[in-house]
Amino acid sequence: MVIERLCRYDISVSDFIEDVRIDVVFKEDTEILKCNAVYSISDLKGFKSVLPQKHHLKLSLIHNLNSEIKAHVFIFTRRIRKTLKNIEQVLPKIQVKGRNRHGKIVYRYE
Repeated sequence: MVIERLCRYDISVSDFIEDVRIDVVFKEDTEILKCNAVYSISDLKGFKSVLPQKHHLKLSLIHNLNSEIKAHVFIFTRRIRKTLKNIEQVLPKIQVKGRNRHGKIVYRYE
């Protein structure tokens, strides 16, 4: 049984953050197929992504975030299960890291 899922994660900040990096790690039985980042201001585009492992995604946003500019990260995943029995929702571990206007590293971990 193949379970495919499209996840959306909203990244927002209350102050200016630059050099934003997002680390997303699912359980090992989950495969990340595709990802995309969309900004809340439509004319902004761009991100870089790397898959160090099939269940681990590293994103680097091209644009800085602030109270007006947010990022929406979409991740399409696949899991293979033998039966439909005991299927639970799998949430990844997410870490968002960047630098504030004073150059200090700030992060949020979920």
